[in-house]
Amino acid sequence: MGSLFAAFKSIKRVVTGEVVEQMETRANGGFTTMSLRLKQESGSGEYYVVLAELSGGNSQYVAFTREEFGRFSEAVDRMRDRLTAAAS
Repeated sequence: MGSLFAAFKSIKRVVTGEVVEQMETRANGGFTTMSLRLKQESGSGEYYVVLAELSGGNSQYVAFTREEFGRFSEAVDRMRDRLTAAAS
C-alpha cells in the first residue's frame, strides 16, 4: 500500500504546487525539451523538484524529494567530471 501512496503523491506533485524556479534546455538534436522545476507544495511549504521530458506526442515527469534530487545532482556532477576528464 505504501508504494501506491508514493505513486499518487508523485503524480500530485507533478500537477500541483507552485513553480518557484524553472530552467529548460534542449536535447535529442533539439527535438526534446528538458525542464527542471523547483516547486513548493501549498500548505506544507515543502520544496521539491520536478524533471520533465517533453517531446512531440510524449511527456515524462519525475518528482524528486529534496534528498532524491541531492543524490541525482551528485550523480550528474560525477558524470560531468568523467566527461571532462575524457575530453582532456
